[in-house]
Amino acid sequence: PRSVEPGAIGVYEQNSDNMFIFMSMLDFMKPDGSFERKLNSRKLRKTIVHELIHKFDFQRTDYQRSTRGLDYEEYYNTPDEYNAFYQESIDDIERLIQRLKEMGRDDVINDRFGTFEDFMKYMMEEIFDSQFVQYMNQDTERRLKKRLFRFWNESVKPELTESNLEEAAYQG
Repeated sequence: PRSVEPGAIGVYEQNSDNMFIFMSMLDFMKPDGSFERKLNSRKLRKTIVHELIHKFDFQRTDYQRSTRGLDYEEYYNTPDEYNAFYQESIDDIERLIQRLKEMGRDDVINDRFGTFEDFMKYMMEEIFDSQFVQYMNQDTERRLKKRLFRFWNESVKPELTESNLEEAAYQG
């Protein structure tokens, strides 16, 4: 199991220090059978970030890891996969928040991320890889929630407008 998003597959080989990214041609096919000329940049970026995190983790720790023979639950709960899925998703949400800020859509940021519970729900349903969420065990979920709260508190909460912070405090 190495798919990060449907149609985008990445593999990092520790021994050769090579990273391979594969995209399905079906992702570029239009309903009339012709092909799009551009890549789905979000899908491709998430895959590249994911595999680069594996590369950096390997270089940082210099420890050989293998996921061969692991079932889905074991695979998605390894420290390597947990970190790679977290980092790719944080990159994705940071880019989304930045785009919303540039468009002047503070209302959307406040509505979707005004409380940590809203932020966590959005991350799990819209940002994280669905298989990562499906096979996550309780320990990984606990660590993820703690790490996401730290991110929300330090990076998302400061982007909220004052009126939404007052409303969230009143509801809490």
